[in-house]
Amino acid sequence: MIRINTSKPFWRNKHEWSCPAHLPSAIIPANVPRCYFSSCHSMRPPTKEDLERIARERKEKAEAEKLKIEQNTCNYSGCENQISSNRKKYCSDTCRKKYAREQYRIRLKEKASKGE
Repeated sequence: MIRINTSKPFWRNKHEWSCPAHLPSAIIPANVPRCYFSSCHSMRPPTKEDLERIARERKEKAEAEKLKIEQNTCNYSGCENQISSNRKKYCSDTCRKKYAREQYRIRLKEKASKGE
């Protein structure tokens, strides 16, 4: 018998997870994403594969951010200016506003094409 003193859901084995919010703990198949009981808000815990995927995605995102910081150029597509130390993405407010306007126009076109 597995005894774990925790209030969070945990994996019993590859095929079952347990919700310890109930007495006795509910044993739930791996393919069920939520606890059976209607008043319980417990969700299936992440698998090892999920945790590895999340860690890999975070690492890739951090590397991309690091690369962007190393490049230190404006994020607006038509601009090649360097970013000053007190700014994060754009060299000036002008580039930031140009980018925002461009994205707004794109959203308007998408909305218009969906409406037709």
